[in-house]
Amino acid sequence: MPNNRIKTFKSLTSKKSKLILSNLNPNSRRSKQFNRVLLRDEKLKKEKNDRKKIESLKVNRLIWFYDYLKLNNLNSLKSLNEVHNLIENYINRNFNEIEIEKSKRIKGRSKSLLQEKLEIESERDENEYSTSGFVVPDLVSPENVMLLRQWSEKRGDPSFLPRIRLLRLFKNDMGTVVEEQKGASHSIKLDEPIVGNMDCINDVKLDNEDQQRS
Repeated sequence: MPNNRIKTFKSLTSKKSKLILSNLNPNSRRSKQFNRVLLRDEKLKKEKNDRKKIESLKVNRLIWFYDYLKLNNLNSLKSLNEVHNLIENYINRNFNEIEIEKSKRIKGRSKSLLQEKLEIESERDENEYSTSGFVVPDLVSPENVMLLRQWSEKRGDPSFLPRIRLLRLFKNDMGTVVEEQKGASHSIKLDEPIVGNMDCINDVKLDNEDQQRS
């Protein structure tokens, strides 16, 4: 007995399938199969778009932090406190634009789309920093900043991204650092406290899901 099951959206949109679908009883098993394929395709498309959006946000964030160091002629930051201060600057990066949009707004009118978009971005970043932790490149390591520069020169090549060390920092626990991505170099050693130019880190954790849940 031939297997007539439609498994892919491409098969579903073929001329033959469209003809079959147009003649199907909406309550038939075949019709329900077509609908399942459609729903599956929509789900896959949404997941793909969500991944692209997350990747885009991640890339834009890395570019912002690298550009800050570049514009200020810095090879790295001196301390973890400076990284936290820079995170605050990043979260408030839209402040001036939001104020401009507020000043243009006529009393009684709703917010502009731009103002809503900028406020949502700021709220999202602040929530991340205050709850799950804010993911940022290791800016204390000159080697990691150099990798950031190389990545930028490669126009944000996604295949190069895993080489950059990423840390997760917390607004309400500034002494805690979680290694989000090991990367190709690191300045913050996870087996001993930071001394010298670095702020002392009281509780350094590995990026381990089970550890985070406990």
